[in-house]
Amino acid sequence: MTQEAQPASAGSLYTESYMFTLFADKRAYRVGDILTVQLDERTQSSKSADTALDRNTNLNLGVPLAGNANVSDLSLRINNGQNFEGESSASQQNFLRGAITVRVMDVAANGALTIRGEKWIKLNHGDEYIRLQGVVRPEDIDVTNRISSQRIADARISYAGKGTLADAAEEGWLSKLFSTYLNLF
Repeated sequence: MTQEAQPASAGSLYTESYMFTLFADKRAYRVGDILTVQLDERTQSSKSADTALDRNTNLNLGVPLAGNANVSDLSLRINNGQNFEGESSASQQNFLRGAITVRVMDVAANGALTIRGEKWIKLNHGDEYIRLQGVVRPEDIDVTNRISSQRIADARISYAGKGTLADAAEEGWLSKLFSTYLNLF
């Protein structure tokens, strides 16, 4: 007596479309697949400005002679000058290296994968997290199921923290008040 294979139920661990084979590609290409993003971000920006303004105005008004009398004491001289020099510069560098594992959330008609994921790290004095979302091409995923963060379209990468260290690095409310709203200069 032979038994026929029963179809997998909705709660079963076995799904034919996810069957393991020796010849199948292990790269992510379906909704729910997991992909590792190698973070290799480096941004650098600098800006400087020099301004010099020098303006002088001289005005001499002489009073004409009135008859034989010399009225040079009534002449008028106005001198006005403005001088301004200013310099400003700003520089910023950011580096983000590491890895984050994300999940395929959607597959577009052209095969592009929408990915999203986050990683929380609990440290002694707070929590830090990395969030990532974007769109990748399946052909950019290597054979180890990894992709560089530089190959993600519409990438949104957030790195932030909560806790004692993050709070200590932030400007206080009174300082924010004076620098933002009550800054007269």
